[in-house]
Parts: sequence; C-alpha cells; structure tokens
Amino acid sequence: MNNSRQSSTDSQFSERRQFDVAPSFFVKIALFALVIFLVLKLTKLFLLFFVAIFIAVSLNPVVTSIQKLKLPRSFAIGVVTFFLGCSLLWVGLVLAPVIYSQLQVFMSALPDLQHQLISEFSKDGIVSKLLNRFTINGDTDPNLWLNPAITFLQSTMHGLSEFFVVIIMAVYLLIDGKRAFVWFSDFFSAPVRLKLRATAAQTSPVISAYVSAQLISCILCGLFAFTILTAFNVPAALTLAAIAAILDIMPVLGFLMALVPALLLALTVSPATAGVIVIGYACYHAFEVYVLLPMIYRRNLKLGTLVVLLSILVAFTLGGILAAIAILPVVASYPIIERIWLAKYLGRQVVQKHSFSKVDTDLLFDPLSMWNDPLLNFAESKMYNHADRHILKALNKTILIVDDDLDTRALLKDILETEGFCVLEAGDGQDGLEYLKRFHNVGLILLDYKMPVMDGLTFFEKIRSTDNTKNIPVVFLSADDDRIKLVNSGAEEVIRKPVDFDHLMNLIHQHYKNVNTDLSASIVTDPQLVQKTTGLL
Repeated sequence: MNNSRQSSTDSQFSERRQFDVAPSFFVKIALFALVIFLVLKLTKLFLLFFVAIFIAVSLNPVVTSIQKLKLPRSFAIGVVTFFLGCSLLWVGLVLAPVIYSQLQVFMSALPDLQHQLISEFSKDGIVSKLLNRFTINGDTDPNLWLNPAITFLQSTMHGLSEFFVVIIMAVYLLIDGKRAFVWFSDFFSAPVRLKLRATAAQTSPVISAYVSAQLISCILCGLFAFTILTAFNVPAALTLAAIAAILDIMPVLGFLMALVPALLLALTVSPATAGVIVIGYACYHAFEVYVLLPMIYRRNLKLGTLVVLLSILVAFTLGGILAAIAILPVVASYPIIERIWLAKYLGRQVVQKHSFSKVDTDLLFDPLSMWNDPLLNFAESKMYNHADRHILKALNKTILIVDDDLDTRALLKDILETEGFCVLEAGDGQDGLEYLKRFHNVGLILLDYKMPVMDGLTFFEKIRSTDNTKNIPVVFLSADDDRIKLVNSGAEEVIRKPVDFDHLMNLIHQHYKNVNTDLSASIVTDPQLVQKTTGLL
C-alpha cells in the first residue's frame, strides 16, 4: 500500500517537473520573436542596402582609376557622384517628360486601340473575352482602368524614391565603406575577419561584372527595342523601350514581361508587325544571353539559363523585384563562399569537384595574388613550422603597423593577430611616434614608405635617433622601387607591395626565433610551456 502511494507521489512529482519551466525560457522566446519581427520589418531595408553595396562595389573601380591619376579619393568620388547625378537628372528632366507625354497620348487613344485589338481576334476567343472585360467607352466604369493606372503610378513613384535612397547609400559606401567594413569585421575573431576579407575581395569582381554587364545590356536592350518599334511604327515606342530596358535587369523573366505590352501594341499595327516584333525580341534575347552577357561577364559570372531563371523566380516570389535583382551575383558567388567558408566541412576534393565541373575551370583557380586571397594561400603555408607559431603565441609580442592605407593595416592586423601577435595601428609617422611614446613593448615595426604628415623615411630616422627606439627592427612596405635606398638607410628588410604574406611571416618568425633562442629552447623542454603552447593549436 505504501509502495503504491509512493509511486503515485513520484509520478505526480515527475509530472509537475515536466512543466516546471524557468522564466529565462520565456525571455528567450520573446527575444527570438522580437528578432524575427525586426527581420521581417527590415527586410526591405536590407535589400535596399544590399543593392547599394552592389552599386558601390561597381563604382569603386572607376574611383580607383581616377585615383591612379594622382588625384585624391574625395575628388574621384565627387566626379563619379557628379556624373551619376547628371545621368539621373537627364532621366528625370529629359526622358521622363517624353515618356509621360507618350503615355498621355496612349491613354487617350486606348479605347480605339482596344477595339482594334479585339477586331484582330475571334469574338469567342480568350483574348477577346479578356479585352472585353476592360473595354473603355462612355458606359464603362472608369475605375476598371483608372485604379490600376493610379496604382501603377504610385508604385513607380515609390520605386523611384527607393532608387534615390539606394544611390545615396551607395555614395556613402564609396566615401566610408572601407572603414565601416573594418568596424563591422572587428566584432569577429581574426580568422573570421580573414575569411570576411577574402570573401569581399573575391566576390567584388563578380558583383562589379554583374552590375556593369546589366547596365550595358539594359542600355543596348532599350536602344534595340526603340529602333525596331520605331521602324515598324508601333505606338509609344519610347515608353516600350524604357520598359524593356528596365525589365532587362531581370534576365529571362524580364524579357517575357517586356514582350507582352510590345506584342499587344504591335498588333494594333498588323499581325505581321506583331510577328516581326516577337521574332526580333527573341533574337535579341538569344544574342544577349548567349553572346553579349558571357562576353561582358567573361570569367567572373558563369551561370546556366535554367539556374538564372529558377533563381530569379524564387527570389521574386520571396522578396519581390529587389530580391530578383540581387540574387544572381549571390548565386554566382556560391563557389567562392563554398571554398572559403565550407571547404573545412565539405573537404577540398568536393570543392575541387564542384569547380572542375564548370565549363571554365579556371574561374575558381586563377593564380590570385596573396593580396587578393590572403586566407586561402597563407593558411596553407609550409615555409615555417607550427612550433614557431606556438613560440610566438607564448611570447605575445607586439607589432606596430604604420601605414596610411586602411586596407593594408586591417589586413596585416588580421593576419598577425591570427598568428598570436598584439597589433598597434598608426595612420602616419606622427601617430606612430605617439604610439612608441605610450607603448614600450613594441618588438617590430612594419612601416609604409610614402605617407602624409610624416613619411616612412622621416619616421625611421627619428626612431633611430632616440635611445628607447633605436634598436627596434623595421620592415619597410613599399610599392615603389626604393629597395636600395631603404636598405642603405638601415632597414631590416624591404617588402614590395602587394605584400607576399608568406615571405613577411617567414621573416618575422625567423627574427623572433633568433632573438628569443633561449626562450624558444625553454618552450621545447619545459613541460608546462609545452602544454600551454600545444593548447593553442
């Protein structure tokens, strides 16, 4: 009897325990729901920002080309922004009024055009029935065509406002995008920062190729449509050409969407004209997909037509037009993402198999320089052994980077912190001197030669004339042929930009290995230090 009561009590207790949920569980659920809510609300903004990144990445090579003329980056960005603004003004003040006037003429002639279209088809046909539903005459409810027209106008104005927001964000990214990227990547560990940097470096050509190719193809598509429609006297030729140019942003799907209004208006001329327009549009589409775009994309964007169509349809269904525009470079960048982020889990053989299954196998295996692909090449370096890495991590040495280029500093910092160094950054020689006054544990200086405020050679002479810093080894980083001059000045080494990270790290490892021979020996023999360094693998 007592046993049955005990078992009953235990059963009730276990049942109560099953429903005993900690309050923190509900807090986590609420936070998760809040995150989902914010993601859903901000999806449109994220897509706009995504498109702005595409535009900024595509304009950056133009800015860089202007900078090569020895002009400041601010001036180069100003020139690009000026021409971009002029283009938008031309569209708004010249092209848009002409299209608007054509639309007015088209809307006033719409009843006659509809009657003409109906006469071209059988009265019992599907097309005639559809057209009869929206026939415009004196007895027809104007809301049948007026409301859709107003909705279309509102959508157009909303799209234009979003486009201007995208342009503003793109200009901001040109101005301060690099600094924002470095700020964002600093939230992650050094190995993850390297992966982020490698991903950005390798996907940038893909994005740039996509945007530039789409811009060229849209312009050519609009010119072709305007030419053929004007040649066959199709009404509203300029408006239809503008529609074709805009919709051409979405390959394959955009062609079908642009063909429908062109076909309907071509039928008002004659069925033969409609047939010629369909054939002309189809021929141009085939030329664009199989000749023009591959020639423009070259090796930066290789996607099959089926992949393009499915990607656009899925993206359009989930996120609308913006998602459809942004999906292609994301899909084309998957092999890069797989190689950088997933190779550890998939294995190199799987990654190589995927890449070699492409038509152009050198798409993923171009001989990229260390500068463009720091992680994938440097991480597999065999120039120095792993014991050296354990020694350096145990030593916890500090290296000062003095360079005015933000990209160079950030990349060197990521590499060095991955290797276990403490890193200080200075934007010019004057800042470098201030760091040396505040920090007395700097064991090595990586120094750029040409910098504003105080160049590298002046900085080098100043630290050599000071007792506290005269013995700190200095490695110059130079893009010019100044090797002999810098070596004669007393520098340890001169490394030419773009930096060969294997050579740089081998030099640093050899330096610290020689300087700390006694300490390195003790690491090998001391069991506690061996255990400590082994745990850093």
